[in-house]
Amino acid sequence: MFEKLVYKGFSSTPKYDIEDKLIYGTVDGVEGLAEYESDTLEGVEQAFRDAVDDYIEGCDEAGVPANPRILVLA
Repeated sequence: MFEKLVYKGFSSTPKYDIEDKLIYGTVDGVEGLAEYESDTLEGVEQAFRDAVDDYIEGCDEAGVPANPRILVLA
């Protein structure tokens, strides 16, 4: 089982797809869908951070707040 990832107040718990040998997840507490995936354990945290940054950038472009609905203190 993977640990919860936390970045800029957003969180996610990665899952593993044994058939596709892929680590994936969605960012918790966001409007819409912000997902990430990696085929290596080493790359999963960066993929999550990139998904959060992309989500924040998209919110900024749309002029809406990019706050997670669930605040995670790290």
